[in-house]
Amino acid sequence: MAKLELVVHAGNHNRESCPVSVDLESSEVGEGPACVDLLNAKGDAVDCIPAQLTPDSDKVRVSFVVDRLEAAREATYQLTTGKDCKECCQSYGPVELKDDPGEKVDVSVRGSLFTSYVYNTEKWVRPFLYPVLGPFGHEVTRQIPGGEGPDFDHVHHKSIY
Repeated sequence: MAKLELVVHAGNHNRESCPVSVDLESSEVGEGPACVDLLNAKGDAVDCIPAQLTPDSDKVRVSFVVDRLEAAREATYQLTTGKDCKECCQSYGPVELKDDPGEKVDVSVRGSLFTSYVYNTEKWVRPFLYPVLGPFGHEVTRQIPGGEGPDFDHVHHKSIY
């Protein structure tokens, strides 16, 4: 089981839901599932964040998402591999899929709708994702056509497809 300390600097801007990736030597990281623990000033873990390991020849890319980090601040994380991250990931919240047969599949994260995969090919030319909601519930796609103005999507395609 490997344990590495990672320090993330926000820079000049506030960071919200910011993806972070770092390339490390394979020998430093180890194998198995990975979690990143956010540490407080005393070095105690205060939050557990799922991490993804992507092998690339003699290196491993570690990727995770920093929830919030204020400008000019830094946060210390501890990467742990080879341990059972099931408890960590369960506390972070599951991704759930709910099928509305013949119409769409709703994708929820932490109990909140993230997007719907709309696949009814009798009603639509091709499948698409709508709505797509940001981390604070704000819609980042336009409404499906049916009205006029900047709030409505293009006639020739729907949302993200």
